[in-house]
Amino acid sequence: MAAVLILLLACGGGGGGGSSTGTTITLTGRIVSVVTTGPLNPAATVSSGSASTTTQLGDGSFSLDTPTGVTSITSNNGTSGFGPFTFTFPAATATTDLGDLYVGPEKVRVTGTVRNSVTNAVIPNATISYAGRNATTNASGQFTLVDVAYSSATQTGFWGIFGNVAATGFFASDFTANGKTASSGLVTVDDISLVPVSDDPPGTPYNIYGQVLPAATGESATVTLSQGATTVRTTTAGTNGTFFFWVPAGTYTIAATKDGVNSPGVNVTLTSNNQIVRKDVNF
Repeated sequence: MAAVLILLLACGGGGGGGSSTGTTITLTGRIVSVVTTGPLNPAATVSSGSASTTTQLGDGSFSLDTPTGVTSITSNNGTSGFGPFTFTFPAATATTDLGDLYVGPEKVRVTGTVRNSVTNAVIPNATISYAGRNATTNASGQFTLVDVAYSSATQTGFWGIFGNVAATGFFASDFTANGKTASSGLVTVDDISLVPVSDDPPGTPYNIYGQVLPAATGESATVTLSQGATTVRTTTAGTNGTFFFWVPAGTYTIAATKDGVNSPGVNVTLTSNNQIVRKDVNF
């Protein structure tokens, strides 16, 4: 009996004195230099609370196990001078890919306005993601992203970042800050137009169609339909370079690319949703 008592005391007596471990999740992503658009060397340290890891030298990727519910991570690389950069996100309760998180020698704010491509009205409550930063448009359709990685000396990496905009009732769209420079720490991008999802499509499944010519070259080309700097639709040309789009009324630009060769853009205007227009693109 004494032996049993000693064993129980040695194990805590079964009284629940041990600490429980909470549920853990995994955060993944890449830390990317806005200067080189590649990984950092030496590697960056990525941390959240007491959890910490380092990025892979080959591609900047990381995998960090943290308690559930975390809302931020911090990247630091003292040798490069890029940091610390803290990235926030909605509370993570499952394995989450945070995507590409950009760091650099400077931090700027990025601002812009999101509009309806048909009516030009502003769109509130649109969600914006860019360079690892997130924001929501206000009642005036405006957004501001803070602490965005930037380099005054080398801006091509910053200009090549693709952001994303989404809003209920609209097709999501990409945008860039191509050609925009910081003034007093602020970068203003062109208005971003979102195409509304219409419940009244035309009688056929397309209202813009055409060919990428010459037909033999055009087959399998990537065809992009855009409004200003905003990509509205992307498709792959089929047999003989044929392509089809259905979009609301408006003025668009069509361009094609294949094997590193880009066609000149051609403009096309739809005066109504039910109008059907042919417009060919030539390499």
